[in-house]
Formats: sequence, structure tokens, C-alpha cells
Amino acid sequence: MYTPRSFRVDDPDLLGAFMQAYSFCTLITAGADDSYVSHVPVLIDRDQDDFTLLGHLARPNPHASQLNGRRATAIFHGPHSYISPHWYADSREVPTWNYASVHTSGVVQTFDDSASLSELVDRMVEFYEALYNTGWDRQLPDDYRQRQLTHIVGFRLSVERLSGKFKLGQNRSLADQDGMLTQMQDSANSDSRELAAFIKRYRRSD
Repeated sequence: MYTPRSFRVDDPDLLGAFMQAYSFCTLITAGADDSYVSHVPVLIDRDQDDFTLLGHLARPNPHASQLNGRRATAIFHGPHSYISPHWYADSREVPTWNYASVHTSGVVQTFDDSASLSELVDRMVEFYEALYNTGWDRQLPDDYRQRQLTHIVGFRLSVERLSGKFKLGQNRSLADQDGMLTQMQDSANSDSRELAAFIKRYRRSD
């Protein structure tokens, strides 16, 4: 990922929190004849500065058979927005697009034993049910649950490379950054408002 110095993020705490917050990622594996791409939610495990991504794919998905022992990239997409030159103090500029993204890559191991899959889905349900506060009681008949587990393949990606790019206008003057932020906060476009909220949180954590 092309990342100029002013947009580069290396802090593992910040990157880990970002992946946790935007955990629906794009998983990419290069095959001999084609590339395989899937969009999946993942759990992020951390041991000091070592990260592991855990998730699963539908067994009929061709990607599931192309993962074990291969290198894959997982991309975590944060908020993004079109940026108009009209928002700068000096509008004699060109438009751009600002965004935040984290890339990870590493070797993947798959698993399909019932015990490991059961533990994985329990953890994922616990995490996402709490996140969305849905109130599901999680009760399923045992035979139905076991049948459902046979339809998925779990994966574990041990992260070897981790990089973050937060392109938020840091290369602009403070006046330009503040003008951009004000315009995005007041925008009718939800993407712009979401990016503005992200920038405000990022400024507080910087």
C-alpha cells in the first residue's frame, strides 16, 4: 500500500483498535490462475504486538480451498469521503479522496473440526451480539447447530505485516484541515460526516 510518511500509522494499539472497530474486512488470496476475494467479519486476537485474525468461509466458496498454507491479505476499510477544493482556505487546488485503511498479510491455516469451529462461532456471536446489542438468546437445537458447522471452514491468519494509512489531510495547512472538517461535519452526505467524526477521534488520540 502506497503510504506517504504524513499518512503512515505504525502504532499497534491504534491499528488494533481500528481493525476491531472495522472488522468486516476484504480477504484476498492470489492463486495460480486467479485471485480469490471474500468479504468476511473477523475476530482480532492480540498477544503483545502479534495479531491473529480468525474467521470462516462458506465451504462451497472456492476461496475456502485456496487458503491453507498460503499467504493472504486482509484489508480493513474505515470511513472515507470526497474532498472538495472549495473547503480549503485556498480553493485553487484539485479534489481528492480522504480515507483510513489498514492492511495485514500473513500465512493462513484452515480448520474444520467441530470443536474448533464451535468455539470460533461462539466467540464471534458473543462479540457481535454484544456490539449490536440484539438480545438473541443463542439457543439452537444441537443437531441443527452441528449441521451448520459442517457448512463452514475456519481460518486463522497470523499477521506478519501490518500497515495503516490514515489520509486525513495532514499534508494540508491547519486552516485547510479545519475548513475541511467543518464542511464534512455539516455535510448532507453520511460518508463525509462519518469521516469527520473519525478525524475528531483521531486528533484526540494523536
